[in-house]
Amino acid sequence: MTDDTLLLFGMRILSRRFCTPLNECEPYKEKAMKLDVVTPDRIMDLGHAFFASRALLSAVELGVFTALADGPLDLEALRKRVGIHDRGARDFLDALVALGMLVRQDGRYANSAETGLYLHTAWTQTGS
Repeated sequence: MTDDTLLLFGMRILSRRFCTPLNECEPYKEKAMKLDVVTPDRIMDLGHAFFASRALLSAVELGVFTALADGPLDLEALRKRVGIHDRGARDFLDALVALGMLVRQDGRYANSAETGLYLHTAWTQTGS
């Protein structure tokens, strides 16, 4: 690490810009050198991070991963099991698919490998 790079919660921070371990701040290095370039990138990154964490926390609170612990369910069955309104159910569940927290195949939703292993009630209560 250089003098202008900090390590915070496992993330590299360069010139006070948010960076993920995957992008290693590459898009920001050039922008940090050009002081006249102002972009909304940092704001957008933080907004997307909030969206992703809020969607995940909502799914945990609603019991989505626990409802899918026994196997895949279609939209209507999953919606009824977790008690969400039909108006936003597809968008919410598809957002979880886009985030890699759920898998959708042939119209049925299932836990991803990670959520199936770590985020259902049986695991969180017993730790196994």
